[in-house]
Amino acid sequence: RNSPNYCCALCLAAHPDLQRKALRNIALFGDPKSHQILSSIYASSTDMEVKREILRGFMVSGDKERLATAAKGEKAPELRKEAIRQLGVMGDHKTLSELYASESEKQIKEQILQGLFVGGAVDKLIELSRSERDPDLQKKAINNLGLTGAPKAGMALVEMYHASADKGVKGAVLNALFLQNNGKALVDIARKETNPELKKEAVQKLSLTHTKEGSDFFTELLNK
Repeated sequence: RNSPNYCCALCLAAHPDLQRKALRNIALFGDPKSHQILSSIYASSTDMEVKREILRGFMVSGDKERLATAAKGEKAPELRKEAIRQLGVMGDHKTLSELYASESEKQIKEQILQGLFVGGAVDKLIELSRSERDPDLQKKAINNLGLTGAPKAGMALVEMYHASADKGVKGAVLNALFLQNNGKALVDIARKETNPELKKEAVQKLSLTHTKEGSDFFTELLNK
């Protein structure tokens, strides 16, 4: 009763919860036969929920190859996004980076950026934050970089802020530093920034953080 074939029989049952449980059980076997069973069900099914569950099963069983195939070639955008999401959970930075470079659809690229964040691809997010020419995608990359909370991400964000002349990029960086709760960087920017709007924004973001650097900065302002 614990064989993949038994679980596969359950997949054909009409009860959706039973189907999902059976698919998860198949994925847990993690052997080539189980991978093939999931792949066959995926190819023959027209049920989106079943297909999503199988994509999650590929992640559980470590089947990067089939996830990559779905992420590249699946016609349904939601299934492509699910495959990309699962590649992110698996930390497959290489496949996600290749997909990003070849992809032209904006919504899919946004999902890849999210996958890179989930997978902890800090170096790739730094690269894309600097090189992406689409303003929305660049802001998404910067935002996700802030969410990583990695020290090297904070240093890269500060470098980007000072290197860019684009107010939109600078605003995105300030928001990312806020997401990092990076009081030190925000204080440094607030002290040095000569643009009144950006200086005000840096101070506003700083007021929302809970850091010693921020508290000291506002105490200093009050005492002047």
